[in-house]
Amino acid sequence: GVALAHFSNTDRYLVTYSYPQAPGDGPGHVVVWDVERSISVQQQVALRSWPVEPYGKGNYFKWSHDDKYIAVGKSKYLRNPQAAQAAMDESAGGGGGGPPGHQKQQASTGSAGGDMGGEDAEGQISVFEAPSMELLDRKSIRAEGLRGFDWCPKANLLAYWAPEKQQQPARVVLVEVPSKKEVRRKPLFHVEDCE
Repeated sequence: GVALAHFSNTDRYLVTYSYPQAPGDGPGHVVVWDVERSISVQQQVALRSWPVEPYGKGNYFKWSHDDKYIAVGKSKYLRNPQAAQAAMDESAGGGGGGPPGHQKQQASTGSAGGDMGGEDAEGQISVFEAPSMELLDRKSIRAEGLRGFDWCPKANLLAYWAPEKQQQPARVVLVEVPSKKEVRRKPLFHVEDCE
């Protein structure tokens, strides 16, 4: 059955998540429904379905402010929080926080944040156009080290963040959609999480 459901920003679409309850149940699914068309034709209209396995449990599909796009992120770190913490500890020198007296902080960027799931270690964000549910330009946005992302509340801009890695600082990146042009990139120092 359906374990989680959420409406898009204008209530035109509904995303449902179903998870297997027992080992023999088969894969769960994420389904995007067209609520407006379902009401007008008086039957359920599914636009697209994905297996839930690559994404794990949670709300990983996010709508743009105007419901023109739905985006999903994929990164092995987002699916497995323990792997994410181990990678952060490793990049900080294996100690859980860097040199003595050094304390990692949590940054707030306003529109960045949210967890996603997936298998790609490098990270990517796939943006689909509604209502066709076709992948925008037939390719995903590369987001190396992706840990979280969200849409700008008033424009079709995606903000994503990636943590410190080896000698590179953490960063927040703004990408304009549909052009996929990087609008801004800001380095962040001594950051553990970004919301």
